[in-house]
Amino acid sequence: MKNNEQTIKAIVSELKDELRVTDLAKNDRVLETMDKLEQKIEIHEKTKRGLANLWLLLLIIFAVLITGNILLLDRNDALESKLELLEYRDSLFKKFMEPDSNSFITYRTINGKPVTYHQLEKEKDSLEEKSSNIENLKEHYRIQLGLVTRNYPISFQKKGNVYMISAPQIDSALQLLPVYRDMIKYDAKDQVWTISRYK
Repeated sequence: MKNNEQTIKAIVSELKDELRVTDLAKNDRVLETMDKLEQKIEIHEKTKRGLANLWLLLLIIFAVLITGNILLLDRNDALESKLELLEYRDSLFKKFMEPDSNSFITYRTINGKPVTYHQLEKEKDSLEEKSSNIENLKEHYRIQLGLVTRNYPISFQKKGNVYMISAPQIDSALQLLPVYRDMIKYDAKDQVWTISRYK
């Protein structure tokens, strides 16, 4: 399009030069028409440049608005998450610091200082770890007890809150062991224990 405008401008300029050389140049009306045509072309070019600048300005404004909206959305998300955190802390505060029946605020203290949320969180983590360790230890003892009761003649009886163990064969063996310890021998080949009456 720019080449067409340059061509039109060049044609008008060339035509004006030709008119000056010819007898038509004496005709003022023709020269006025040519001047008006040149002015119209100049106005058209200025208008086009102004329109291009306007589009560029609108494009810049549009880009700034989009960037601003994106930043605003990010800021809104950050504020919403901060608000949720504050609401959660507020609910914890109400849970731990509820007023009692005398309208006094009650809270826990350690050595006269109020307990902070972080201290409570740390204590909670510590208690959870201890609970997990107790569960693991309980499972360990359950397996050990299962192995003992399967391999040895032991029975348990509960009377109220008291547990009693009954193992008559093992009790007898433990009573006889100190007396006959020197007479007991183990045969590794046959995997048998033998008791000889003579030392």
